[in-house]
Amino acid sequence: MRGPLYRHANAAALQAKLAALGIAYSHEEALATPEEIQDIQKKADHEAGVGQTTRATLSDAFKDAYGQQVLSAWSVRDFVDSFPLDAIVVLFCVERAANACHRSLAASEIEKQTGQRISDITP
Repeated sequence: MRGPLYRHANAAALQAKLAALGIAYSHEEALATPEEIQDIQKKADHEAGVGQTTRATLSDAFKDAYGQQVLSAWSVRDFVDSFPLDAIVVLFCVERAANACHRSLAASEIEKQTGQRISDITP
């Protein structure tokens, strides 16, 4: 994200703030949304007359494509096992509504496969 409104979501600023707080940061590149799947959501947003920062949910087409192309290739077990047993893991989203972010799909997959309860922390 770019611009002063999203300074907190800038990767460098976020990592610096976390480091200052003594919080470890890890980037899970396997969850990145491919451009062609981003385009699916952009089209759905355009058709619904909403912007990326104002949408409340992801389209079914996006969720299906992301599940088939990204989540199906992602190992929840490897992800979970990469952290210490006492770790608290946070998936950071810049969207106001968790359901408008692809990380909510990853969180749901973690919850489904591990039984761990997932909580959204929203403003």
